[in-house]
Amino acid sequence: MQYANHLTTGDFGARSCQLLSSSSLIVLVGSGGPHSFSMKKLRVVNTKRLKIICELSFAAPIDKVETHGRTMAVGCDGEIFVYDLASMKLTLTLKDLPRKVMLHTCSNCGTFICYSDDAKPGSLIIYDSNLKKIIREINAHKSRVLLAKFSPDAEQISTASEKVKARFK
Repeated sequence: MQYANHLTTGDFGARSCQLLSSSSLIVLVGSGGPHSFSMKKLRVVNTKRLKIICELSFAAPIDKVETHGRTMAVGCDGEIFVYDLASMKLTLTLKDLPRKVMLHTCSNCGTFICYSDDAKPGSLIIYDSNLKKIIREINAHKSRVLLAKFSPDAEQISTASEKVKARFK
């Protein structure tokens, strides 16, 4: 309860919150309210110690944050940034992507990043962060992909679109 009160005071309001697997750390993205914690800022907070571990600022508003294992991917207006959570070092930047790119997920091992482009409704792009290249483009649906998640072993991906509830590839 004390932490909930801490989050709602002052300029610490959050638009999105994600618990990092099996830890006391959460990732918060700003509410767009006060400039000190806008939608362009991301904070990693230790809930046991009530301390900000790391704060990152981006040039564009953050669309989505995905965390799996030791990897955190941040999608911002045509760019995807990938961080190692242990060191909070930037390990990969995907730039010059179409502006309407939607980050969906990254694999548990952090190797694969899945995103879609609104210019190609229904398609998913799988990027290998080790090889630093697109390894597959999947025509998963006829309508826009809303959600995609990798299986724990990253061998399969499940998707949902505006018209079809689920599909496995």
